Amino acid sequence: MLGPGDDLMVEYWGSSSQRVQLTVNREGRVLLPEAGALMVAGHTLADAQDLIRKSLMHQLKGISVDVSLAKLRRVRIFVVGDVKNPGAYDISSLSTPLSALLLAGGPTDAGSLRTVKHFRRRQLVEEVDLYDLMLKGLSSSENLLQSGDSILVPPAGAQVTVAGMVRRPAIYELRNEQTLDQVLDLAGGVTVSGELGRIRVERIEAHERREMLSVSFPGGSDAKTMEDGFRRFSVKDGDAVTISSILPYSNQAVYLQGHVFRPGKYAYKEGIKVTDLIGSFADLLPEPADRAEIVRLHPPDYSPLVIGFNLRDIFEKRAEAPVLQMFDTLRVFGRYEADAPKVSIYGEGPSSGRVSAF
Repeated sequence: MLGPGDDLMVEYWGSSSQRVQLTVNREGRVLLPEAGALMVAGHTLADAQDLIRKSLMHQLKGISVDVSLAKLRRVRIFVVGDVKNPGAYDISSLSTPLSALLLAGGPTDAGSLRTVKHFRRRQLVEEVDLYDLMLKGLSSSENLLQSGDSILVPPAGAQVTVAGMVRRPAIYELRNEQTLDQVLDLAGGVTVSGELGRIRVERIEAHERREMLSVSFPGGSDAKTMEDGFRRFSVKDGDAVTISSILPYSNQAVYLQGHVFRPGKYAYKEGIKVTDLIGSFADLLPEPADRAEIVRLHPPDYSPLVIGFNLRDIFEKRAEAPVLQMFDTLRVFGRYEADAPKVSIYGEGPSSGRVSAF
């Protein structure tokens, strides 16, 4: 939309040719050569191009006309409230409230990101939700600024803290969000390592006390049941939601350690034996010991029990390979770990007597 201060570049050629830069004056008019004053303020650039073209072609026969925007006018707007650099700013007339907010350094830590208000005189033009841009990449601010407009950043509203196994742990300001599933959506959702069966919520009863709540589901609950439960749980200002991690270990695994080429965690299946992890001496590092052991954890306190066996006897079929259980650790020793060479030293020390070391 054109207004006073905009510059237009008008060029025509044919029976007559000229190129001239025209400024929209305070009355909203431009002074055309050969055609006089023409009102363009309040018209879009496309409409102004048509008006100028028709006016010039009516006065000058056999010409072609091109109109373009040479320079934009600047408007003075005011950014106030909880922003880092409040004040008056001269800004392009094609700017939006988001442009003005960025120019002022953005909201402070106490400022709202959900209800940035755009006023024109005493009328509220729009409310801008910056989360649309920050979290979704969508700009909800479409109205252009005019001279005298003001941008107000009020104090932040209700807030909820989301911590733990979510994709964007942070403090989030609420606007229309009222339930747990909406808050988790703001946080980008729960990661695959997050436990959904038991979510802890610390709540502040206004001006009274803190209390702990739990959103729990019985074992084996499906995803739909959990989603319905999240929709029914209402969040309040000051809530702190914590998503715990699932157990850091797998109960369907056995472990291989020691003097082997490929130590690590292996899948457990019913009836798995030692020879399923190490089938021959080719799976062992050079100079292994004959001795190996299984470290087994016994419930309920999972105290360790060591079960030793002769690895050579198993490889040469003189003994049956032990069967492994969940959480078992199969440990293979090297020759110098199980049967280290011994050296005896005899002689006289600084003091009288005989010294021996092994």
